[in-house]
This record gives sequence, C-alpha cells and structure tokens, in this order.
Amino acid sequence: MWLEVGFAALLRGLLSKTATKTWLEDRVEISTPVTAWKRVEEGLALKNLGLNPYAGDIVHEAPLLLQLYGIIFSYSDVFFILLDIISAILIKHAVDKIHEQMVQEEESKQCHETFQSIKLSLQPKSGYYSMMVFLFNPYSIVLSVTKVGPCPMRTRYTSPHPTGI
Repeated sequence: MWLEVGFAALLRGLLSKTATKTWLEDRVEISTPVTAWKRVEEGLALKNLGLNPYAGDIVHEAPLLLQLYGIIFSYSDVFFILLDIISAILIKHAVDKIHEQMVQEEESKQCHETFQSIKLSLQPKSGYYSMMVFLFNPYSIVLSVTKVGPCPMRTRYTSPHPTGI
C-alpha cells in the first residue's frame, strides 16, 4: 500500500514541476476563475504590495484562507500532495469500516446455502481498490497538480438561496 501511495505522490510531484502544469492551469475544463490557484497568487501579490486584493474581481477566496495560503505558499505543491494522500487514506479507512459493518450484518443473518459463495467477506480489498482509484484517477492527479478541486479548503458551501441565507 505505501509503495503505491509513494508512487502517486512522486507522480504528482514530478508533474507539478513540468511544463504540463502550466498548460493544465490554462485549461478552462480544469481551472475556473473561482478555483484558479493563479487568482490566489495574484491576491497574495497584491496583499504583499499593500493593496486590497478584494478591490477588483481577481480574488474569490475568503480573507482567512488567503492568510493561510500566504503561510503555506512556498510549500503549496507539497501541501496539496499531502492533502490528496490524506484524502486517499481516509477513503480507504471509510470503505474498510463500511465493508466490515456489512460483513457483520451479513454474518448475523441466516443466509441460504446457495448464497454462501457470494459472501462479502470474500472482498477484503475494497478499501485498497477505492484508494487506488482515487490516487491514480487522471482527473484527481490533474486537480492536485494544478491545485484545484478536491482540497477541502478550496471547497465552499454555496447557498441555493439568492441572498446566501
């Protein structure tokens, strides 16, 4: 398991240092004005110059998050890779717990003998497979390299109500 996690982190790290990253950041299918890391960089540059980053329509981040991004800015590649690795491990543990609970429920029920061959207990690696799907999904890799998407800090709740209530 750790070999695959290390390979996924290495893959993300290598891609974040190539020209592919710049090309991917400019793709509208991946990065929008609200989720673009370039906007965060511009906001931090404006803030460092003593200008209000919220005066125009460049920065869409919350002020507290902009402060936090200022702290982790020089290590942002590593930070986003670590968030992906942590997310993958949490996915694995969640799926393993759900699988364990389903096996216990299955064992507590009296199953007919013909269905004994398809027991859930024969699928113990579902958490591992879920983690691998997350780590090696091309879209997940692209979002991590361009610093867009699955990072929990970049997701915001948007209210369906027009006034934001």
